[in-house]
Amino acid sequence: LPDSMIPDAYGNGFFLFVAEPDPSENQKVIDKVFTLIIDRSGSMSGDKIVQARNAAKFITQNLNLGDKFNIIDFASDIKSFRGEHVDFTAANESAALDYIDNLQANGSTNISGAFGEAIPQFSAASFNTANIIIFFTDGQQTAGITDTDQLIEYVDNLVVQNEAKISIFTFGIGTSINERLLTTLAANNNGLADFLGNDELEEKITEFYLLIRNPVLINTSILAEPGLLAEIYPSRLPNLYKGQQMILAGRYDEAVPFQLTLSGEAFGDPVSYAYEPVLSDSIISQYAFIPKIWAKQKITDLLTKYYRLNPSTSQVDSIKSVIIDISLDYCVISPFTSFKGSFETDERSDPGYNTGAVTLAAEALEFDNLAQTENRILLTCRNFPNPFSHSSTIAFDVAGGIYGDAVISIYDALGRLVEEFTIPVGGDDKYEVIWCPADNRPDLPAGLYGYTIRLQGETLKGSMIYQQ
Repeated sequence: LPDSMIPDAYGNGFFLFVAEPDPSENQKVIDKVFTLIIDRSGSMSGDKIVQARNAAKFITQNLNLGDKFNIIDFASDIKSFRGEHVDFTAANESAALDYIDNLQANGSTNISGAFGEAIPQFSAASFNTANIIIFFTDGQQTAGITDTDQLIEYVDNLVVQNEAKISIFTFGIGTSINERLLTTLAANNNGLADFLGNDELEEKITEFYLLIRNPVLINTSILAEPGLLAEIYPSRLPNLYKGQQMILAGRYDEAVPFQLTLSGEAFGDPVSYAYEPVLSDSIISQYAFIPKIWAKQKITDLLTKYYRLNPSTSQVDSIKSVIIDISLDYCVISPFTSFKGSFETDERSDPGYNTGAVTLAAEALEFDNLAQTENRILLTCRNFPNPFSHSSTIAFDVAGGIYGDAVISIYDALGRLVEEFTIPVGGDDKYEVIWCPADNRPDLPAGLYGYTIRLQGETLKGSMIYQQ
């Protein structure tokens, strides 16, 4: 058996559950009540405040009819576009864009004041809407409540007092942010935390907004009968959004018939979907990528707990140790481990090997695409924009004096080859190819796609989301 398939303390078999809403215009979306909280403290001056304004304008211009929204910006003082959420109309959009253009960076970082203004405005929101906050900052709290534990408690109390069911998504920019605070605020409120470079603010936040623009199922949960599933991650299910996939990974000990029910709320009514998956009682080689997805999902869940703890507690070292063990056992990257060597070798590029499925699943959760062999060849790759609606550029850098043909292969969710490109590599340089399914393959559905770049025995892998 491959090492990653040997039963361990967490269970025996691995399963992957993917739910994807209908991407067509027939799929109705749930109205949002949305607040964008913008840091405009002094450290945001220069290019960062320009990126912040551009991201805010993009989001404002891409709200849906039926949404309500507001914009709150903070430094030492707190300002608000409106005193409450307002309907997304042409007049309100125009006024909001003018408001955003006037944002200037100066002063301290009053995070408690920002949430103190934002959360009570959700007290008037309906439980039938998707209530969302996107919050970003490039610094730690220096005004208002400055103690991290007290600030977390303050925000939690605001949510309880206002009976607000909100998904809070937090973004830290640069190296001077409070990871524990941002991770905990998101984890406590059905959201996600992400940490960006100084030059990534506009790109990453606008991309993320597109992911959550069209909710179709909120307050989600799953139930397995009989209860034979365990170690399911993410442990807190996200809402389901049009054009996106909900990916759950878990473990089971016995391959017996069972029913899996996905439940949630849509348009004020309870909704459920029942499935009868078939679990395997033996290893299926083409699904050998699933253990890596499970390990990555579990590490992400543990990191959330890690960042929520006070660094001085003994639990921190214990969680870190578990993360390292899982990372080494399943060969997936964590903040505490790294791996050198090529991701795949030529023998696994054989047409009989389901490279696409491995790429799509394993690399959808990886952000560090790197291949290196004895310092002879160095490749890095990326694709942008991602998600995309018309075309996406797959780019890669080559160092090490390498010449030859690079083969870029694109696969669908089932590992089937969709399109392939070959481009000559003439030494150290930047190379790219533009994939344009909207023009070349109009029959392709929206969804998650994987790609590989093969050159001189090395293979890089990545993933992208196609939205129609």
